[in-house]
Amino acid sequence: MDGSSEKKSTVVETLVIRNIEDKNELKLKLKEIIKAGKDYKFDVFECLKSLLTNSDEEIIILVIQAISELAKSGDKRETYAQKDIIEPILLKLEKEVNSENTELLKQCCRVLGNLCCDCDTGRSVSLESNGVRILMKLIEATLDKDDETFDEIRHLASKCILNFAIGGPEFSVAIQSSIELFNRILVLELDKDDMCDVMVSTSLLILNVINENIPEFIFDENVNKTVLNILRETTNVEISELCLDHLQIQAEQDAVKTLIASEKGLHLVCKRLEQLISKQNTGDLNAEDSEVNYVMKQACDLIIIVLTGDKAMHMLYENGKGEIYAIMERWLDHENIQLQTTAALAMGNFARKAEHCIQMTDNEIFTKLLSKFCEF
Repeated sequence: MDGSSEKKSTVVETLVIRNIEDKNELKLKLKEIIKAGKDYKFDVFECLKSLLTNSDEEIIILVIQAISELAKSGDKRETYAQKDIIEPILLKLEKEVNSENTELLKQCCRVLGNLCCDCDTGRSVSLESNGVRILMKLIEATLDKDDETFDEIRHLASKCILNFAIGGPEFSVAIQSSIELFNRILVLELDKDDMCDVMVSTSLLILNVINENIPEFIFDENVNKTVLNILRETTNVEISELCLDHLQIQAEQDAVKTLIASEKGLHLVCKRLEQLISKQNTGDLNAEDSEVNYVMKQACDLIIIVLTGDKAMHMLYENGKGEIYAIMERWLDHENIQLQTTAALAMGNFARKAEHCIQMTDNEIFTKLLSKFCEF
């Protein structure tokens, strides 16, 4: 179809939609657009925009679904990522959260998530229209509602925030005020008998995006403690990776090194590393070797980063009687080369203080390190 024919077809399609008077017929047409999704050929932006103010809520929900499906296409996403579309949708999200409007709220979150996915236009319009504040308020309103439907709304709204924040520093700065809210979500998940992995992952991803886009940002101590507690509770390799990502970046700050040491974070990391290696050797891990190896590298790197902090190092050495020091001494003879290397680097950090160095030499750690070096 050439350009003129396509334009003519679009005009005809627009007229067809505008002239539908029967509500059921209009609903069928909207369902047709939803089914076609990103493969729908025509530009019906003006029609869908006008239908957002329809008096029939079912039609409004179908219009929002149609825009959401169309926005899965990059080109169409730019078309619909406009103030005339985003503002009315955000206004609908300001409605009181109750059991009667959950479908509308879910579809609004879905479409906003799609309009902010790899689209700075959608992000900018959302920012200018107080989208972050509205989404945060919506998420907060779901926190005291113990129901799977509200859990889904919370997750969809959180994914909107994530798609928004990924855009870069400007957008990550805009969500800094939401950090405590996502900390609350993580704390709520910790209190459950069975954490919701998708909600935990989304919340951790948001924290990690802020870490990446604003590397100088220091999270409150309670947030870093919560992430450490998630790492303590989870058995999920992917979530462990996200926790380690966050802690590794935050541990560039001496205060966080000390926090991790005082909260026995390295005890936890060492235990997990040994468990991972044991399970990997017996084939009991439900994860790819590459993923496990990456998590192991993160954990080993975190150990060394924490030990570069003077206060943390002294705390963990404990006059040569510390548990972490003993583990590192044991790892010097471990069959796993990654643990051996980590132990050697850890010993180098413990030896930064003269009296530690003398004590380690008296205990023949120097001799053991020298023999290992000769083996390499």
